[in-house]
Amino acid sequence: MRKERMVALVLVIIAGILVSGCGKGGNSKAAENIQVKKDLTYAAPTEMGDINIHLYAGDMAVQDMVFEPLVDNTVEGIKPAMAESWDISSDGREYIFHLRKGLKFHDGEPFNANAVKLNFDAILNNIERHSWMSLTQKIQNYEALDEHTFKMVLSEAYYPALTELGLTRPFRFISPRNFIDGETKNGVNGYAGTGAWILKEHIPAEYAVFEANPDYWNGKPEIEKLTRKVLPIGLTTLLALEKGEVDILFTNLGADMFDADALNQIAGMKKYQVVRSSAIVTKMLLANTSNISSPASDENVRLALWYAIDRNVIAEKIMNSMDKPADTLFAKSVPYANIPLEKRSYDLEKAKQILEDSGWKTDTGYRSKDGRPLEITLNYTLSKAGEKAICEYIQSQCQKIGLKVNVQGVDRVVAVRTTPGFDIVLDYTWGAPYDPQSTLSAFHGSNSYKIPTSGMKNIDVILKNIDSALVEFDETKRQEFYTYVLTEIHNQASFIPVSYGSLMIVAPVYLENIGFNQSQYEIPFDRFTYQK
Repeated sequence: MRKERMVALVLVIIAGILVSGCGKGGNSKAAENIQVKKDLTYAAPTEMGDINIHLYAGDMAVQDMVFEPLVDNTVEGIKPAMAESWDISSDGREYIFHLRKGLKFHDGEPFNANAVKLNFDAILNNIERHSWMSLTQKIQNYEALDEHTFKMVLSEAYYPALTELGLTRPFRFISPRNFIDGETKNGVNGYAGTGAWILKEHIPAEYAVFEANPDYWNGKPEIEKLTRKVLPIGLTTLLALEKGEVDILFTNLGADMFDADALNQIAGMKKYQVVRSSAIVTKMLLANTSNISSPASDENVRLALWYAIDRNVIAEKIMNSMDKPADTLFAKSVPYANIPLEKRSYDLEKAKQILEDSGWKTDTGYRSKDGRPLEITLNYTLSKAGEKAICEYIQSQCQKIGLKVNVQGVDRVVAVRTTPGFDIVLDYTWGAPYDPQSTLSAFHGSNSYKIPTSGMKNIDVILKNIDSALVEFDETKRQEFYTYVLTEIHNQASFIPVSYGSLMIVAPVYLENIGFNQSQYEIPFDRFTYQK
């Protein structure tokens, strides 16, 4: 009932937007006004935080706006960014990057090979923090050959090297003037990058203002000022849209920020356009296989949990049809993931039978085995809309098979899954261009998936195949390594897929070229243009 009342209220608000839009003369006047001021405000549900690009506390969309890498990951492949070209040795170990000339950081500091080297120094002096990224472990040495040429040498060939250099962090460049005592791991004194946007003002937990970089090498953005306004997800943000306090809404990791009926109303209005991406990430349950005191370490319990979840209900009802049901950890469109894997459809009776056959018995209520209750805690991130509803649905389904699930919200799931004592968390894959290599190489990283995966059967063989895949340049052999690893993950149900999520942007109709970067964490505001 509460949700129905909320939907009704949302629709009333949307109706008000429709009326106010008509009363102001429709798109032409709105477009005329925006053409004059050339600024936009977008809503964000969380504070942007410390955007030091060499650490992990800041909002990645903002970091992408301010800081740039050597190369850029796109759906068409690797493209030049701060390096306009590069050469790779025949053995795949040496990379020589030819840097763009005449570029400066936002504070006037020159961007050159020495600045690249200083940034590499700062990153690799904090190498343990970046252990999730295999590239950091394979960089043997590097040097500035001259002002505009930078050389990187790896200990062995590593096929995702360019991809990882192009990720949102940490291999992006901040002005050496912002370093503190030659380092960035303990903080920085400013945020001067080379990107399309310059941070001008920041009031924590309220807003941040960015201005277009007039000297941007790829052309100054048409939007002259961009304001990131912190607003709670849901009704408050829709009210802000109705009042004209925000112009753009952006949902990350699935379009569960707003009710589907409200989105459909917005999509039918003349003032706004709703643009959705293809499926980018997988929502999944990550089980701690190493916590032997937890029933989650029992493969049969994980398989029963898999069968107890009706993914159609989650995708269509809870996620408002913005998600798609997920049968595997990675969608078939992810490189190397288009392999035959057993499909496990929703089947409560099969879930019960698996538990029964494996010794989890019940007379009434919840099951137990050898005096141990079948009880686990499922953690989710409090700030992500829709996660609580998903977890409570899973809780209700598991009750039907005699598995007690305690649902608990936390500030950061990553802080939970890097501790030995957790049971299961609702988490996300990293999406393109990270997958599959970054997710799988994170099996080594203590800050990523090392703890929850270390109890898997044949984990040593799995890790060996992951390592082999990352350094194998023969596509056929690389596929064989990935096939083994993904099959083991699937068979052991250590990662239980829930749904494939997408991104969504609600924007005024007078904006064109609305779209998405390959990464789920980036918003290409610099490509947005006004109708001519």
